[in-house]
Amino acid sequence: MKHYFIHACKSNENFEVHEYLNGQLLSSSEIELDQFQNAIATNSIVNFLLPSNQCITLKGSNNESETDEQFKARFLMENEYELIDDISNYLFVHSREMELVTLIDKKLIEPINDSLNELGCDIRIFPEHCLLFAYSKDACMDFNGRFIFSFKDGSGFSINEIDSEGYLSLLKRENPDYNPRCMSENKMLRDAFPKSRNEEKSALADLHGHFMSEQQLSFPNIFQKRLSFRSIYRRFDFSSNQLGLSLLLILSLVALPVINLSIMHSYEGEYREKIKRTFSSINPNSRRVINPRAQMDELLSNQIPSQPNNIDLSAFTYLSALNMEDISRTSIDFEKATIELEFNGIGQMKYTLIERLIEEFGLSILTNDLVTVDSKVSGILKLEYPNE
Repeated sequence: MKHYFIHACKSNENFEVHEYLNGQLLSSSEIELDQFQNAIATNSIVNFLLPSNQCITLKGSNNESETDEQFKARFLMENEYELIDDISNYLFVHSREMELVTLIDKKLIEPINDSLNELGCDIRIFPEHCLLFAYSKDACMDFNGRFIFSFKDGSGFSINEIDSEGYLSLLKRENPDYNPRCMSENKMLRDAFPKSRNEEKSALADLHGHFMSEQQLSFPNIFQKRLSFRSIYRRFDFSSNQLGLSLLLILSLVALPVINLSIMHSYEGEYREKIKRTFSSINPNSRRVINPRAQMDELLSNQIPSQPNNIDLSAFTYLSALNMEDISRTSIDFEKATIELEFNGIGQMKYTLIERLIEEFGLSILTNDLVTVDSKVSGILKLEYPNE
């Protein structure tokens, strides 16, 4: 998998893109923001490093009893002196692991975020000083005309070299014990921290390599992931045919519920029309049809002359529960209130149980044409049940 590190150029208009494969630097190039899609391979890891003066990184941890929103409100209130604009203009990002909060102007980060969302890659946006912090917590270096500082609490800052004199004086006054690991040959930096550990300027590739190997650091990731059709297209590397098929499937998923709903409406209309025609055939003299189903039910109920005789068929529940496949035929004559059962070699024990059910439910035996051979009962039994 390829790794990319993106830095702002000295002018802050273009960007340096450094491409790595298996820790080896493949290429470095300077491009514009809208050229990222051509320069960066799909399904890569992209580390976009913002100049640290474009964002604010502060120490901050939430209490166990606080929700994320409560912590955000408390943090912004306690650190309002750090904010230049209205708090609604800032994107708020928090890392629980490192107890760090990063604030950045939404207008600044949104164009970058939108462009990176199109790449189909694993995107991370960090302040530039995080590259130093991963190498040495208290450190400084010069890069692309900027002095970059990292501090042991995870915060950091960068400033243009031509504007750095006042900041260096303020830093030494406010933090006299700050003796950074100075990874620069710049005379101004070395003079500012004479007691610090000076070393040869580290190659940027060394810092990149150390950052790629450092797994335990969890800096606040400023990147805001959004669903993007172009990102999905790039990540899955669809061919033209695959893209067409995918679009067809998506359209089908959208269209099928609509088609199904239309069919259901059509069926409902046909059902209502059939009910209306049926009602009209039953009562052709009716001139006002409001609810044909209810009106038809009412009409039919009024035409029933009397209630049917109550027939107690509870005995059949028990007969069916026996699951006797040896009962080869059953017939019921409701007018004569008779039942006729034909047996084909039913066991004597099962037949004894049937006899007890006959007595239990008050059934009368009209005809008994049964014969018993080798404990198996066969023949026809005709019964009469009570008809109230």
